[in-house]
Amino acid sequence: MSYNCAKISFLLLIIIFLLGGFFIWRIWWMPKEEGKMLPKDFELYYSFGVDEGNILDTKNNLYKKDMVCDSPLSFTVKLNENEKKEIYNTIAENNFFNLKENMLPPSGGASCLPGFGFTLRVTANEKTKTIRWICGYPEDGPDYLKLKNITNVIDNIILQKEKEMSIPEPR
Repeated sequence: MSYNCAKISFLLLIIIFLLGGFFIWRIWWMPKEEGKMLPKDFELYYSFGVDEGNILDTKNNLYKKDMVCDSPLSFTVKLNENEKKEIYNTIAENNFFNLKENMLPPSGGASCLPGFGFTLRVTANEKTKTIRWICGYPEDGPDYLKLKNITNVIDNIILQKEKEMSIPEPR
């Protein structure tokens, strides 16, 4: 009887050891899922600048450039897979879907530039979230800093596209 009990205990120990090893491997060495695959429904709408006159809309492959003193210009812009992955990975790393939705100046406080701000709407994995920021909102909070990480990546991609397409600067 004690021989069978020892066998069962030994087998249980081996099973526990193997399962523990698997979970450690899964957590530490297996590639992260969120950075691995771009969601099929990934879409981005980003309006920014004075009165949010600049727009990047990946659903409609549209980039609208505010020309300030002239009429805005519209361009067909399609982000490639790597650009979309870079944006999506930054969104995932910064927990976009858990950030505050409205980052507005404190009550009674004025915006630093009239009408300057941005709206970022992201759809991924059957979830859509919109965050609005207006200049004057404190720029040292953790939610703002995470949001700024995301918009910096998007802004850099937009600048690259503007150069590639020779989009003029406003007068």
